Amino acid sequence: MQLEGTAPNRSTFVTTFNACTRIGSIATAKGIYATIAHLAAVCSADLHNALLNTYCKLGSLADAIALFAEIVEKNVVSWTLLVSAFAQHGHLDLAIVSLQRMHHEGIQPNRITFLAVLDACIGERELVIGRTIHRSLIDAAMDKEVSVATCLVDMYTKCGSLDEARAVFDGMGAIADVITWTAMISAYVKSDQAREALRLFRMMQLDGVKPNCVTCLICLNACASLTDLREGRFIHEKITQSGFQEINLNVGNALVDMYGTCGNLAVAKSVFDQMLEKDKATWNSLIGSFSQFSESSSTLELFFAMQLEGVYPDAITFVGVLFACNSAGMLADGHQFYVSMLLDFGIECRFQHCGCILDLLARVGWLDFAEEYVRTMPFYPDDKKWMTLLGSCKIHGDIHRAERAAQGSIELTPGDSSPYVVLCNVYVSEELDEMAAAAG
Repeated sequence: MQLEGTAPNRSTFVTTFNACTRIGSIATAKGIYATIAHLAAVCSADLHNALLNTYCKLGSLADAIALFAEIVEKNVVSWTLLVSAFAQHGHLDLAIVSLQRMHHEGIQPNRITFLAVLDACIGERELVIGRTIHRSLIDAAMDKEVSVATCLVDMYTKCGSLDEARAVFDGMGAIADVITWTAMISAYVKSDQAREALRLFRMMQLDGVKPNCVTCLICLNACASLTDLREGRFIHEKITQSGFQEINLNVGNALVDMYGTCGNLAVAKSVFDQMLEKDKATWNSLIGSFSQFSESSSTLELFFAMQLEGVYPDAITFVGVLFACNSAGMLADGHQFYVSMLLDFGIECRFQHCGCILDLLARVGWLDFAEEYVRTMPFYPDDKKWMTLLGSCKIHGDIHRAERAAQGSIELTPGDSSPYVVLCNVYVSEELDEMAAAAG
């Protein structure tokens, strides 16, 4: 442009700074600004704000603060960029201080300014700040805007105040749209109140608000957590009517998971077969469902089919495979898959894998190996691992090993009576066996 003799103007530099933001080049932005900083005719508020946006978006807060101090006529955009940058990069205290300074300077925050701070309120410690921003939004008559109210619902949920989230939602009345309804439904699911989430889903439709893809996805997860097949089928009908299943991989995965978790493996497999696109999560969901319901042969068939389709297993896949081997008492196969996981696929052992191997060893009565595995596994065993060994000792009448297993559990959970109860049962079984032998 300059070689052609055309001088860049203010708009050119604003566009250039925006380009620097997109490509992530702070150095280029600094270099350009260094050549024009002395030109008063060029360095307008919008140019400064464009460069400030570059610094803020790319996380260079020191440069942002220095530039902000240079700006003579700071406007609402300048302040909002700085407040947002502090909030987004974990400096909520500085965001609040900047918000207060903004007010003292006579600059009225806009909706974006407030929402940036609300979005950073993610825990109980920030609840007071969130309430303060809420009051400011009420004073500014912005609290009834759909986007603002939705953000308030989300903020109160993240800060652990579900009642206040619901109060905001109820206060919206008829202006609540599908996004707001979905935010409130999601709030209940995140707060382990899946039943209330599904009740709200029904209310939503009675109010004439059609669920979107995200709403259905959240509600399917709620059904899975409750193993509520009836409600899951109802949501599936809504999905079919809307056509979400055909176009959305995540919805297909959620349907497979919901039906599988609820034990309807035939429908889970049917949905799986109808999916035009599958990812690793799709395969893992079905493999996990079949293994949980002791369909070991089907689990292993899926495991091999998955690889034939070019989808490589991960740690989650092998949890399902090892669990299937455990359910069927397939010690040799379980060991082979475990070794293959480590050596062939280079997958690191996880705590769940150790649990499956221990259960398998205990189930087939290989107590020497089971005890050795508890002591040498790559994770420090929890009380459940010792209780697994203890339970197997009871079945196989190994009283001395049972005492060691009980001691291991007691050391980890001294207040739990379970190991004492099981150990007493081992002693009783031993005495009964001795009495039976004497009588015989």
